[in-house]
Amino acid sequence: MEATGGRAVLALIGLPASGKSTVGALVAGALGAAFADSDAEIGRAAGRAVAELFRSEGEAAFRQRELACVGELTRSPAAGASAHFSPSPDSGPRGGRWPRLVLALGGGAPTVESIRELLRERCVVAWLDLAPEVAAARARADGESRPLLARDPEGGMRALDAGRRAIYAACADFRVDADASPEAVAARLLERLSGGVDVETALPGRVAGAVAAPPSKSSAIRALACALYADGESLVRGAGYSDDVEAAARACRTLGARVEREGPDFRVSPARLRGAARGAVSVDCGESALVLRMFAALAALSGDEASLEARGSLRGRPAGMVEAALGTYGAACASSGGAPPLRVRGPLRAGDARIDGSESSQAVSGLLLALALTEGDSTLEVERAVSGGYVDLTLETLRAFDLRIDGDRTEGGARRFRIPGGQTPRGREFRVEGDWSGAAFMLVAGAIAGPLPGEGGAAGFRVTGLDADSRQPDRAVLEALRLAGAAPRVEGDSVSIARAELRAFRFDASDCPDLFPPLVVLASLCPGVTELRGARRLRAKESDRALALAEEFGKLGAVLELDGDLARVRGGPIRGGRADSRGDHRIAMALAVAALAADGPVAIGGASCAAKSWPGFFAELDRLRAARD
Repeated sequence: MEATGGRAVLALIGLPASGKSTVGALVAGALGAAFADSDAEIGRAAGRAVAELFRSEGEAAFRQRELACVGELTRSPAAGASAHFSPSPDSGPRGGRWPRLVLALGGGAPTVESIRELLRERCVVAWLDLAPEVAAARARADGESRPLLARDPEGGMRALDAGRRAIYAACADFRVDADASPEAVAARLLERLSGGVDVETALPGRVAGAVAAPPSKSSAIRALACALYADGESLVRGAGYSDDVEAAARACRTLGARVEREGPDFRVSPARLRGAARGAVSVDCGESALVLRMFAALAALSGDEASLEARGSLRGRPAGMVEAALGTYGAACASSGGAPPLRVRGPLRAGDARIDGSESSQAVSGLLLALALTEGDSTLEVERAVSGGYVDLTLETLRAFDLRIDGDRTEGGARRFRIPGGQTPRGREFRVEGDWSGAAFMLVAGAIAGPLPGEGGAAGFRVTGLDADSRQPDRAVLEALRLAGAAPRVEGDSVSIARAELRAFRFDASDCPDLFPPLVVLASLCPGVTELRGARRLRAKESDRALALAEEFGKLGAVLELDGDLARVRGGPIRGGRADSRGDHRIAMALAVAALAADGPVAIGGASCAAKSWPGFFAELDRLRAARD
């Protein structure tokens, strides 16, 4: 099934009154597929209306009915449902490429983790995205009883949207604006199915308003790693729904912790570390290099074997630095020619060692935590260390969990860490900070397409939820923006920025390579030639990011020349067209921001990879553009 990746069910999610049932029936009819509405199926099976079930049994019991219903419908698509449309040999596109069942889900179904897992495994998921005010007006007009909206439809709908928007974004394979007639929305959905569900069309325009920075996956993953072997329960607040954070939660579960999701938070009951036989395990690291490189050291604390597996682009990313680092402390670690998977067997032993940190700081972060948990004191010297800010972020997170590590520098300039052994992280409540690397895209959007100074009220365009004193290296985007002629203004936990008269600049991104994609967007709109250093750090990211940026932005008329560690970007007009993310979340987001200043739409292939760090990115960018339009 080309159009739906081999999955036979098309599931529709969204707010109540977003039109899932009506649109779903229209789409099913056009495709010659079966149609089912989960609420209707539950009501028929129970012999009572959904509103009555909610009142008599409560929401938790209803969600269990919903889980059973979705499990049954998606297990045998087009069979077992009281389908309003049955597949017809004479209607809809044929050839096995299209869904056999279109399933309209209740608005709260994706809030249940087990239902989300079913949707990921069995369905292509379309999010019908509708502003909560419009959804509330529709709900009032149709007069249908909706238990969670009975007292205050508009306020209740806003609350539902605030609580569920990130969940819908993380769950969906693609998003369709539902602000039109059911027939028009169905046509949009069918167009996405025909043209490829993983293509986002980013539009030119201005942005206005405020946007919250996504949670920092770097902060969240480090906190989950500390909570894994803590002395008691931890609550990691505001971790969000990104794919990499989900991978860290899976790794903790595989290594023995109990990890329960509570909305955007994780409650972690730790695994036993000392004196417990774990047994051989396989850790699914998804596409997260940080999870692979950091959790390898934690897996090596046990004498049992662990296999750290990779998906997608991570399979081709280097892991030899982990192999070498763990070996210096007595653990057995074997890669596949320097790449994942990793086979690890401990126990990791305390000692004194020196490692090369020129390729990545992530293995260093894993060792710092793991060595603190071993019996005996250790010293770790890191030569040619890169991304020092991320090591500092690790040390700050370890301190938050009451782990002590002292650091200085050797006469030769290497970073040296003295690590007392036998420590245990203290379980605690930890608040994940906002992500500067994700915020950088929106700050660049404000600089190239935001309100002019004085427009949009006193605040203009703002990105909120940021710590100005953060250890995250990508906070350096503020310096780059100032060098380019923009004037970001930090006020509490927000940064405001206005559209600026830009100029070419020079910036060294060697210690903050994730800033390269948004800075290429910024440089493309700066008259003259901008020089960005640190291009060598981009070769082994989710893509060969330096080459991918040059080629994909070249399709939009930008000129990016690579010269060893230097990238020269010649400013000029951006044109619309087609480009590809190369499976790299940061390239997908950079192309979308560049489209704001293009002369036409930019179709971005492979756009769903943005979920690796910011599942709701495209929806937020559309919202900000609509606020201006």
